[in-house]
Amino acid sequence: KHTCKAHLSWCGNNLELPDELPKLDEPIRLATPYMYRYYLNYCTFSYSMPFWEWDRWETEIDRMAMNGINLALSIVGQEEVWRRTLLRIGYQEHEVSEFVCGPAFFAWQWMQNMTSWGGPLPEWWFEDRAKLAQAIHQRMKDLGISPVLPGYSGMVPRDFGEKFPSSQPIDQGKWCNFDRPSLLLTDDPMYTTVATAFYEEQQKLFGTDIHFYSVDPFHEGGKTDGIDLGAYAVGVQSEMIRHDPQAVWVFQAWEGNPKKEILQHVIKKQ
Repeated sequence: KHTCKAHLSWCGNNLELPDELPKLDEPIRLATPYMYRYYLNYCTFSYSMPFWEWDRWETEIDRMAMNGINLALSIVGQEEVWRRTLLRIGYQEHEVSEFVCGPAFFAWQWMQNMTSWGGPLPEWWFEDRAKLAQAIHQRMKDLGISPVLPGYSGMVPRDFGEKFPSSQPIDQGKWCNFDRPSLLLTDDPMYTTVATAFYEEQQKLFGTDIHFYSVDPFHEGGKTDGIDLGAYAVGVQSEMIRHDPQAVWVFQAWEGNPKKEILQHVIKKQ
């Protein structure tokens, strides 16, 4: 890259190398002051990656490592986490199919922007993508990259209150004219039940050695009127740490998020 002017990149490769590689006059070393070099956001998974198979993912992860990335979002296979979570708390397979979006819309479902659009998924998809996610995580860890998995924010299907009358999920309105999923506050009697199912099923699929969790509540909207955001933040993080004492909450800044009332109440990693 620095001597032969050759390059491997996301936008194309230039590998016109001389027959004999030149010797370096002195070593080339580039250093960063940053502990974490983070990569990817939710949108990328639906804009560019929804149908990638292993070969394409392997290439991408290799590029991450070559560029010094050591922390990367990974939402592949979340549909199987949610499938298992909903089945465990009493939903049926057809209800899961109605809740989960199609592959091109996962990004916005897992950011709580929309639900029940672009599906249903074929039956084979859930296991196939979960296995792909396991391979992705292993390759990342082999190359010194920590995956970032979604954490539990309180998201539930819109009919949750009908199925569990003791619960009072908050209607989150619409996003770009799409119905948003509902939100359980952390003092709701069902919050711990759903969060426990979510984290335990995710750990069964992906192990207990991933400690970074992405949660961005109220992304591009969502109703916050009357909600004690500080108490909500404390509840979300407390449940996260209960299931993983080493948990680190990862935020992505966008469109007024994360809200200051939430940031002021979270425990920051030293």
